[in-house]
Amino acid sequence: MPGAVFGGEAVARAVTWKDMGSSEEVDPLAELREGEGSDAEAAATAAPPPLPPRRSTSVALRPAMTLPAVRMPARPSSSTGAADPFAEPTEPPAPPESSLPERLDYFRTVLRQKVETLQRARTLFAEREAELRTVRISETTLRGQLVEAQGQIASLKTRPASKDSGAAQTRVARLEAELLQVEEDRKDLSRSLADVEAELARLSDELTRERESRGALAEELIGAKEALSLAQDRVSELVTEHLETQGALEAVRDEYQSTLAELEQTAERLQEAERERELAAAERTGLSVRVGQLESLLADAQWSSDSLEEVRAHTLELEAARDGALAESGDLSEKLALAEAEVERLRERMESEVAALGEVVESAEANVARLEDELRTVTADRQDLSRALAEVEAELESLRSAKQVPSEETEEGAEEESAESRALEAEAQAERLRQRVKVLEDALETARRKNPAPAPAPDAEVIAERDQLREDVASMKRKLMVAELALETAASNKMKVARLEAELAQLKKAK
Repeated sequence: MPGAVFGGEAVARAVTWKDMGSSEEVDPLAELREGEGSDAEAAATAAPPPLPPRRSTSVALRPAMTLPAVRMPARPSSSTGAADPFAEPTEPPAPPESSLPERLDYFRTVLRQKVETLQRARTLFAEREAELRTVRISETTLRGQLVEAQGQIASLKTRPASKDSGAAQTRVARLEAELLQVEEDRKDLSRSLADVEAELARLSDELTRERESRGALAEELIGAKEALSLAQDRVSELVTEHLETQGALEAVRDEYQSTLAELEQTAERLQEAERERELAAAERTGLSVRVGQLESLLADAQWSSDSLEEVRAHTLELEAARDGALAESGDLSEKLALAEAEVERLRERMESEVAALGEVVESAEANVARLEDELRTVTADRQDLSRALAEVEAELESLRSAKQVPSEETEEGAEEESAESRALEAEAQAERLRQRVKVLEDALETARRKNPAPAPAPDAEVIAERDQLREDVASMKRKLMVAELALETAASNKMKVARLEAELAQLKKAK
């Protein structure tokens, strides 16, 4: 029936409000059930008595009591199958694999829709409750009219026989018709009540599902809030770690700047070594000139030997001319033999000096080549150190795992060993040069002791050569010191790189 819809919805809203916190309210269906039971009892017990015999119509009858008009409440035109007032709008699709703020926005939207649906349900409940109150008032009015009509019927049936029975029967018929109308209205109300009770079960189930969905949504919201709190804590921790990493990176950059300054100083020292290499090349050119001078001296010595042959021939002529001067001839022969021995000794010494000077030139060239190799090696070491520092800075910025640290330490150890071996070779070369200078000095002293007067010019040349060799040795020592200083600088740079790598490893372990 049409009245079943609004009646059922009103009862459902009453039950909803009762479940939501009003535990002291009275069941709105209790009065209807009691009224229906009392109507059934009244219909069973209040059967009309038999009508009295018809009498004359002269008896004046009392006008029958008219029943007041009862205004039935307007019933909604919607049928039972109308749209559900609890119908919710379609929920937006959940964002797949979205971030936490997007999920929170999604849950807030769903919760807002649930709240709007509940607000709409409360409004409808208030409307249906007002309609239910109107129906109750109408029912009370009809009950009063029914009781009054039954009283009138009983009074009419018990009237004296002198009254007009025809008019009484007419009134009784009219009252019975009104009673039947009231009974039909009551039956309509009963059927509406049954429809309301049937609708109440469905609405209770929907309310239960709605509560469960709201509970699940509240739990999801609580979980999302906890996840958001954890995410905020993690973000704060990451910010702190980022600040610490930035501080460590600034310290590493400062050390990198200092190391770069030291590398620039090393480059300046390498430039000084290059200038010394140029000086060594100039010295090599001077040694070549000196070799030419020694060759010219050797030619002069050969010319002297030719002159000695001429003197020997002249001496033979003198011996033939002076047969009588045998003693003087013997003295001259002894002097000639001594002169020949001295010439041979000088020739051998010149040849040995030329060979020694050739070796010195070769050793100087070898030293220059070795110094060039060392210069290239130191330059390569500097470039390697620059690349290593760049790699360390890149690793600090990206915070990746340092997998090449053992290999780099092995390469650094190999470079240090090669630098130490080069330093030892340079020291051995300097020692050999010292020994050679000492040998030349000993030879010069021996020549001076044997023949101090005849060859003053070669002694000066030998002294100059000795001084030149000493200068060469001093230059080699300076180059050796520069190379050692460069090696120490490279070692200190490598130690700094190792320390930076250790700090990087500690930072990674701390991560």
